[in-house]
Amino acid sequence: MQFQEVVNEVIGAVVPDDSGELASLTDQLITLPNATELKLALCVDRIDRLGLARRAGTTTSKWLQGNGAAPASAARWLRIGAGLSLRRPLPAYNRRTMTAAA
Repeated sequence: MQFQEVVNEVIGAVVPDDSGELASLTDQLITLPNATELKLALCVDRIDRLGLARRAGTTTSKWLQGNGAAPASAARWLRIGAGLSLRRPLPAYNRRTMTAAA
């Protein structure tokens, strides 16, 4: 799946003067990183479970950092991914249609 089009669209988005459009854009921009964080956590959990970083001679956290993640982000994704794999509810990730089981 290619996300470059989405990235380009976000970068090119014009911040509107209309209050309704501004509220809508803000809501969408808040949802975008939430969805991204959820999918990242799922990917990181799978990377960790499959041992990809271990086979490369490192930890999952260090592997993520080597790919541009901040240390705190890597730790957060690992923690959330582990929680999701246990199917424990994570209320912060239950916004609208996104669910902990996604």
